[in-house]
Amino acid sequence: MKSIVYSCIFCNENYINLFKLLITSYKHIGCPSNDVDYLVICHHSFESKIKNIFHELNIKGNTWCLDLHTKFEAGYSRLKIFEYPMIHSYDKILYLDCDILVTGKIESMLNFTLEDKLYALKEGNTNHKFWGAQFFDPPLNQDAFTSGILLFNNSSHLKKLFSDILEHIYNYRLPIPECIDQPFIIYHAFKNNMYDNKTLIGKVVNNPTSVHDATICHFSGGPGNYGSKIAKMNNFLHGNKLGIVMR
Repeated sequence: MKSIVYSCIFCNENYINLFKLLITSYKHIGCPSNDVDYLVICHHSFESKIKNIFHELNIKGNTWCLDLHTKFEAGYSRLKIFEYPMIHSYDKILYLDCDILVTGKIESMLNFTLEDKLYALKEGNTNHKFWGAQFFDPPLNQDAFTSGILLFNNSSHLKKLFSDILEHIYNYRLPIPECIDQPFIIYHAFKNNMYDNKTLIGKVVNNPTSVHDATICHFSGGPGNYGSKIAKMNNFLHGNKLGIVMR
């Protein structure tokens, strides 16, 4: 059974610095097996730098270039994963934002037996616009999730879910939500009862300051807020002496 881990980089070239920390921790702490490939969906102008990072770390990595330019497009680029020409080669898919450090064996994330749902970390509430409140009618008051880490099967059901989310986004005409595509993802996952926001509790941690037993540490700070993300990631690395530094 093969798995693919992927991230997306568009608009802000500085995010390559975040990705270098992520992929270095993935390599040295995550210790991926030969059955796991890494993909970066990116703008073509970033491709050579990303390939150089893969080469430096001797990682089995690929790039897929899309002609996307806006912050909104950058956000929903992750939803295009089922359009990736080689996606048929994989059984499980793990999406990681760039503001992430891998602090445990990545296999512990990929070894779950999954239903046809989005697996994500519980966060926020559906009564807030960051988590889809603007789309729920009548209003909904339930624990939501962060879309920074998404684990799911490569199945026709998930492909349809992503397609429906993209169609909603393409037809959306109101101001862009502050959390970009996250409200759309949460709304459709809830609407179709295709989410699990409990299984990853303990495996994923938001904004930790010390090492946990978690596999994934997510240093969220708002879409595009590079400065706070890189500072938190480097502070965590230095404070916990994990041996990974930004050069």
